[in-house]
Amino acid sequence: MKKLAAILCAVSLFSLPKLSYAAYSQYNIYNSIQDAYAWMEENASPLSSTDYAAADYYITAVARMGFNYNYSAYVNRAETRPSSTYTDAQRLVIATTACGSVWNENALREYTYKNLRDNPGELAGALITLDCGGYKVPEGSNINRDHIIVTLLSMQLQDGSFEGDVYTTARAVTALAPYINTQYKLSTGEHKNAEYTYITQSVVLNAIHFLEGAKGGDCGYGTVTNTANVIIALDAVGVSADADPGFVTGNLSPLSWLKSQQAEDGSFNGSAYDTALAMCAMTSHLRAMQGLSRFYDFTANDTVDISAAESGDPHDLSGDSSKTEVKKAVITEVSPPAPDEKTGEYGPFPFVGPVQSDENSNPTPEPVNETATPEPAAPSSSKGWAIVIIAALILVAAGNAFVITLYGPKLREIIKKIIDKTKK
Repeated sequence: MKKLAAILCAVSLFSLPKLSYAAYSQYNIYNSIQDAYAWMEENASPLSSTDYAAADYYITAVARMGFNYNYSAYVNRAETRPSSTYTDAQRLVIATTACGSVWNENALREYTYKNLRDNPGELAGALITLDCGGYKVPEGSNINRDHIIVTLLSMQLQDGSFEGDVYTTARAVTALAPYINTQYKLSTGEHKNAEYTYITQSVVLNAIHFLEGAKGGDCGYGTVTNTANVIIALDAVGVSADADPGFVTGNLSPLSWLKSQQAEDGSFNGSAYDTALAMCAMTSHLRAMQGLSRFYDFTANDTVDISAAESGDPHDLSGDSSKTEVKKAVITEVSPPAPDEKTGEYGPFPFVGPVQSDENSNPTPEPVNETATPEPAAPSSSKGWAIVIIAALILVAAGNAFVITLYGPKLREIIKKIIDKTKK
């Protein structure tokens, strides 16, 4: 029954036409982007701001819209900018790649994902970073693209989330979207000596169901960061954040919630960061409505048809982005990565997957239990009688009144026999 439900969910999300509850046309969305763009240019100084996150998201949105801009000035500044975390570095690489820069693969590895194994948000970011420019993992690396994917797949919790939060789950869906038609089989491994199959479609579906259940009564996710990332994730897998019944209630949707945060001056909450991230989400959705490549896929080199958007009918709600086609899965066999240079281990979880499965099943991955209590060893025969006596005495002393009332006389008789026997 559970398997049937998962299959029906797959059909409902990816195969059937979506009922259109869309509230916003391409014209509406384009005008919101334009207003946000004007506010950023006037108030946020993106090319000189010390708010690097806002600048990175902003330049990525501008590039994905295809606006004329001084991209070289941003790239020149970015080349001398420090990045203290993997997340900072990943965001910087994505933004500069959107501007047309190409990173050296070895530098990319050192900068954004070397030895990154224990954080699903950063793993998702590493995968998005690699895929945004079609980057390859250098030969000889102790971790490759398949290892990143399988590790991320293995980190899904039983409720379908990643780390139990909206942001990380949305990022994971965005990262896994290009692999929706794949399965990964861990072919060998030291741990439990078994094969495990990770079905990307099943993992993504479970994550989407988590996001569906996590939305608020206003169909938003509490913050611009969460809601914008959910919209980008849904666009990436062909689920409309403004039309899919699972994410829409009446005239409310994640997109309507995001739009409600935009002030009359064009900003979102008066924040450069929120405004830039909202621009990314709206650009993602506009691209999806026009049938263009995913927001973080720069390899197609396609941009928004601005003339169609700005001259469109404000009441024309066509352009539903629900078009992802799920094909027969391609199974990729993955060998365990080389052990980490420092720890000698290879992952946050030792690649212990959900359950063994065939290509037609849709399992919900079980969380890895790393704190299971081992079974106690059997007592040695030389100490057997002593342990029996002590255990019996403790049982009599600590037993509750009910047990003692029923079994006290028998226990005392048994203990007396044991003591008499040991005296002989």
